[in-house]
Formats: sequence, structure tokens, C-alpha cells
Amino acid sequence: MYKNKKIFALIPARKGSIGIKNKNIKELGKKKLIEWTLSFVKKMKLFDHILISSDCNTIKKINENKYKYDFIKRSRLLSTSKALAVDVVLNSLEYLENKKMYFDYIVYLEPTTPFRTIETVTNSLKKCLSDDSINSFFVVKPSKEVVGILDGKKFIPKYNHKVRRRQERNNLFKETGIVYITKVRYIKKYKKILCPQPSVTISCGYETLDINDDVDFMLAEKLIEKNEVASF
Repeated sequence: MYKNKKIFALIPARKGSIGIKNKNIKELGKKKLIEWTLSFVKKMKLFDHILISSDCNTIKKINENKYKYDFIKRSRLLSTSKALAVDVVLNSLEYLENKKMYFDYIVYLEPTTPFRTIETVTNSLKKCLSDDSINSFFVVKPSKEVVGILDGKKFIPKYNHKVRRRQERNNLFKETGIVYITKVRYIKKYKKILCPQPSVTISCGYETLDINDDVDFMLAEKLIEKNEVASF
């Protein structure tokens, strides 16, 4: 609890994965990918409840044997690649409310961002809850890349293309999966995790790595091998 607000953390972890087979239970370092997030939430002091939403029996067994968080078995409908994150959240809220458990904020923590830091998530929570006008909050990272669209085989630049020297370009900002924080009442009313103009904080470095394909996974392995990231 923070500022008299009840907060629950949701860890969504379906069994299937398009980019990497069985990604959430693949070994990363000396533990499975999802365990980086499961270990992380144990260190956080601001969560009133922790819930895993998954259709994976292996994840269920890992949780039962080691972590003992609340667990909801996800339906087939919510376990496909086309399932929406907001539907997983609404399903989790329904599950909790059926147990007479009510919360003010949800903290959504994707297992595919394993190197998030306690400092960033804690500061994000405190910033979000310090202003009642904030409905949703997440973390972005700066980028000076040239961004555009494809028109057939032609690249049509849209941003940062007028300056060739990278150092002189303006920063653009990209979404990361470090943390998403949303008021429960906003999600229930609008059926969305993020409002049209969410508040953000900026982060850089290794904690912004989102693991979506084999190259990302190889990079994560190298960072662990070189002791560049903290392990919980």
C-alpha cells in the first residue's frame, strides 16, 4: 500500500510464444525467464497482492514450489496470440473481486522485460500515485533513430530525417515493458490499460531490453554472463 491506495501486481505469462518457443520458461542465466519477474516482485514493498495469469502448468508448478503467489488459470480464449492484454486484466480483476479483494491500482509486469530495477518501478509508482489526475503510467526510452513507413519498396522517413548527424537529432521516445500502472476504475470503465495520453518516466540502459526474439535473448544472456545486470 502507498498513500492509502491498494496495489496489486499482475504477471501475465501465457504458454505460447510466436518469437521464441516456450519463451517464459526458457532458461536465462540460472533460472527461467519468468523467474526474473517472480523474484523481482518479492523484493518490492509496495504491492498488497501478487497474481500470475497463465495457462502454463510448468509456471504453475514453479510458483507452487517456490514463490506461492496467487495464480489464475487462464482460459484458452485468453491464451492465444490474438488475446488482448486488457481482457487478461479484466479477467484477473473479476477473479479477485469474486474473492472480495478490491484494489485501486494495477501494476502490470511483463516477464519479457527481466532487467527492470526496483528503483525505476518504485519511482514510477510514487510518481503515478502522487497525482490523482494520472490514470495510467509507463516507462519510455529515448531514441535518435530515423523513423518512417514503407510504401511498397520505398522508405518514407517521418521523423529525424532532416538531420543526418545522429548527435544533433532530437530524441524520440519508445515504449518499454518495464512497468504499466493503471487505475482499476479507469480500466473497468474504459476497457483500456492506457489512457490516450499516459504519463511517463524515462529510462535508459539494460533495463529497457524487451525480449521478443532470439537476438534479444542472446543479448540478455551476454549481459548476464558479463555481470552487467542485477539478479534478484
